Order: sequence, then structure tokens, then C-alpha cells
Amino acid sequence: MNTKKVLMGVLAGAATGAVFGVLFAPHKGKSTRKMILDKGESYLSSIEYIMDGYVSMINKKMESLKNDITDMSSNGKAKTEAALNDVINDKIK
Repeated sequence: MNTKKVLMGVLAGAATGAVFGVLFAPHKGKSTRKMILDKGESYLSSIEYIMDGYVSMINKKMESLKNDITDMSSNGKAKTEAALNDVINDKIK
């Protein structure tokens, strides 16, 4: 599932819930505003948790990619040096 779509769905749901909460609130305005603020903070905390997970996952993948590139570079260098030595040894013979 696309992360952007999920995030947009969460935000749209939060906004819709806030609008309907204000329109049909059985509580006084001050109490309703406090409940909305608390719910918003809860949503923000959830989004931060999700984003931290994505950042961690991306960091791990980037580290793995960096290691793969380093390994490929080392292997390429070793193969190049071996081929160069073969060429030099063939010319000497």
C-alpha cells in the first residue's frame, strides 16, 4: 500500500472527525476543544511513530546499499588488478 495514500487517509479522517465532532458535540465548547486537541496530539504521536519506523527502515536499507556498493567496488578493483597482472605477465613471457 502506498504510504502517501495511508498518510493522506489518516489526515482526512482526522479532519473529518474534527468537523463532525464540533458540529454534533454533546459537550460544551471548551470541553470539545480539549477533546479535539487531545485527539490531535494522539494522531500526531501515531504519525511520528510511523515516520520513525520508516526513517529507521530507510537508514538500514541505505547502510546495506552502501555496504553492497563498497563490496562491488572492492571486487571490481581486485578483478581489474588481476586482469592487469595477467596482461603484464603475458607480455613478459
